[in-house]
Amino acid sequence: IFAGDRLKPVIIISLIGAASALGTALLSTGSSIWLVFFWSALLGLSLSGWNAMVMVLSAELGGIKLAASVVSVVITVVGLGFLIGPIVFGYVADHAGYFASWMLVVIASLVGVGGFLHIDALHRRNSRPEKGKYGV
Repeated sequence: IFAGDRLKPVIIISLIGAASALGTALLSTGSSIWLVFFWSALLGLSLSGWNAMVMVLSAELGGIKLAASVVSVVITVVGLGFLIGPIVFGYVADHAGYFASWMLVVIASLVGVGGFLHIDALHRRNSRPEKGKYGV
């Protein structure tokens, strides 16, 4: 579908993650069990399902010489996020409520989208054919 492009699916998955976190934030105690199941399933598929794609993308962006180094840095950052994220989520939930916690997830997802869009812009700029001295 994406002709080998891994960046666009990661952006789409991040946007779906933001939407599913927003949907979860808007749930109430009277919400249908099917609605809760829908948002939970979407959260699981998006916010947990992007890991493999990001690892492959980071290796490709790093190139042959730096692939292992880049992947190890990404794994470290993601691991720290898995460690620190739930603590921050719980702290915010205890002090400001679950809506605020889920909004942090939405913001984090959208910040990720912004980062991936920046990477996409850099990649497009760097993959253009070189022009001559006078732009021809």
